[in-house]
Amino acid sequence: MEGLFYIENVEYKEHLPFKVFLHNVRECGFHLHKELEMLFVLDGSILVQVEGNQYVCGIDDVVLVHGEELHFTHSMGDQNIVLVFQMDVLYADQWEPGFSQMRFLCNSTLSREGKDQEKYRRLRTELASLMAMSRKTEEGARLRMMERVFRILSLLVSEFRVGEREMQVDMSQIEESMRYFSRVARILKYLDTHYMDRISLSELAEREGVHPSYLSRFFHEKVGLAFKDYLQMVRLQKSLRDLITSSRTITEIAMDYGFPSVKAYETSFRKFYGSTPSAWRSSTMERLAPPPHSVYNPLSRKKAFRLLERYVSSEEDR
Repeated sequence: MEGLFYIENVEYKEHLPFKVFLHNVRECGFHLHKELEMLFVLDGSILVQVEGNQYVCGIDDVVLVHGEELHFTHSMGDQNIVLVFQMDVLYADQWEPGFSQMRFLCNSTLSREGKDQEKYRRLRTELASLMAMSRKTEEGARLRMMERVFRILSLLVSEFRVGEREMQVDMSQIEESMRYFSRVARILKYLDTHYMDRISLSELAEREGVHPSYLSRFFHEKVGLAFKDYLQMVRLQKSLRDLITSSRTITEIAMDYGFPSVKAYETSFRKFYGSTPSAWRSSTMERLAPPPHSVYNPLSRKKAFRLLERYVSSEEDR
């Protein structure tokens, strides 16, 4: 499988433990994040792959992706509108102990039978209402949004939770058929956490119980970059925020982000960005360009919110 895997760091606004937004996805490459995510298709169709399973999702479909599951989305046509809900599951543990360890079977493409449609209808209503509320700024709006979030979490626990026996079967199938995805996820997570440390391929191979030459080939095949290049890329990406938002010296940034020297930092920076860190910093860029693994088409928000109205249950929520 070609292309980059990457770890998405979800940023929340206004200290809320969730994120809800709309987009028109063209292609969002293989990635993972610690948050639970739900994709709700309002218009068009998309291809969703979660671990090794692919699903074609059309209008009304809802698919849940657990935290740290590798997944990607891809447009099946020119236009689509997808509502995305992301939630910090550790926050939910405060109110429902063990929530972060629960697994849910929430994938409407697998549940076309009538007996399942009511719970999906309720879930669509809650997601649409939450999105509609996100535009409101009056007093109490955030509290009403949190109320909707709790309704969504309650629905997941009461209607979509997978039992212990089913979860054991599900996990055994995943481990059997998608072992290499789990290995990639572990490695990427480790690199994302320890990028400031001195990390060697031999050290990672020992952690995984394999020979370094095997891990080198495996990593390049699955991630699309040599291990050393990927680690450099992670360190560079992590350093960009400091370059933009701080007045720290290039030397300080290079040392803090795992580079052995300023020269090594500048060489890597020029390789990936075609410029030196100081030249990049002094440029007029106000924000980073979208990364190559995530490409979105223009979105008609007017059309999107008009589509939401068919799911919202009351005028107050619109």
